[in-house]
Amino acid sequence: MPQKKRVRIKGRFYVIVAAFLALLIWGISSLVNLINPVRTEWGSIESEKSAEALIMRTEDLLTIKEYARMIPIAAEASGVQQDQEIAVLYTAGYSPKDLANLMTLQQTIKDYQTNNILRSVVDRDLDAIELEISVRLQRISEAMSAKDFDSLLDMEGALKGAMEKRRQYMNTTIQADSHLETLYQQERNLQNRIDANRIVLTTPQEGILSYFTDGYEAVLRPENMDEFTVSNTQELMDGIEASGLISGTDTTFGNTPVFRIVQPAPWYLLAILPRTDAAFAPGSVCEVTVDGYEGTVPAYVVDVRTEKKRSLVILEIRNAVESALSLRRATVSIRHGAEGLMVPRNYLGSDEQGYYLRIRSQSGEKQKVYVRLLGADDRNVVVEGSDKDGLKTGMRLYRP
Repeated sequence: MPQKKRVRIKGRFYVIVAAFLALLIWGISSLVNLINPVRTEWGSIESEKSAEALIMRTEDLLTIKEYARMIPIAAEASGVQQDQEIAVLYTAGYSPKDLANLMTLQQTIKDYQTNNILRSVVDRDLDAIELEISVRLQRISEAMSAKDFDSLLDMEGALKGAMEKRRQYMNTTIQADSHLETLYQQERNLQNRIDANRIVLTTPQEGILSYFTDGYEAVLRPENMDEFTVSNTQELMDGIEASGLISGTDTTFGNTPVFRIVQPAPWYLLAILPRTDAAFAPGSVCEVTVDGYEGTVPAYVVDVRTEKKRSLVILEIRNAVESALSLRRATVSIRHGAEGLMVPRNYLGSDEQGYYLRIRSQSGEKQKVYVRLLGADDRNVVVEGSDKDGLKTGMRLYRP
């Protein structure tokens, strides 16, 4: 039998087949469009997109040059009023030994008065003051032994008040001798040294208090909103840990941040999405879920700024900042609905001037009509044209 000849298929055969199939699909599509053309129709769509976003708040940061220790008075995330005392700072000259020496000296004063001046005096009011001082001195001694320095502030203030009450009583009842006057002067000197290295911080305005800072407070402020673009927002985002808050300092003036006062509302999200997913009209309302923030809240579209294939969507949230107080970057889910002229997504074109549809003019020529994108999902888009363009339902569309 003659041997069968093996035919080797060359690569250009596949190219020809692929080209034929492409022409066939194009021909079928053109025939379908000719028989049943795509037309504009009225409709609505809902979409949900996920994006990375920066959190922008109205917040004021307080800094000082240096300090050795801070003892908070007001709690983290608490609401504060203007001029409210919130913390005590001890500067570099502060030493816990001064406080210990003051406690020892005040015990010495008390013992000297008791043993040398008040031995023959019986006074119930004085006994009550003495008992109060003894109790407070004992508590301070226990706190210092346990190195519980944070609680010393309140104890010191209470003891200072009790000692002042005792001094006033003594001044009105008994004349101090020279040794006691010397002890009083030593006490005043120690107290002045402690007070000179202590600063009581008050709030410049009302708001929510936070002791945690990240160094972005002066940049991510609503006053700077006009300066943000896709590019510089992405640069900021790349420099911030995905977990949100990071420690930082105000390096502009070489100062150390101490606390910030945050306004509860409004606050803002700066989200970056693909251009075709950023189909939001300024003034429209979305529903937003922010990782790390409790619940779903309404968000109002402030602006949409586009660069090439990406858009920056700025959203305003009017609910209280609360659990987003210490977030700076977060993953957000944006749910958005739109109603208007609905067309298939692949019939929407774009160029340097924006989005457009191709329709046939009254003269019979195909032309571009530029539109505003209101919403989009994976298959369709909702658009809006200007009144002069005369876009309406039922108009035949052509591929861009």
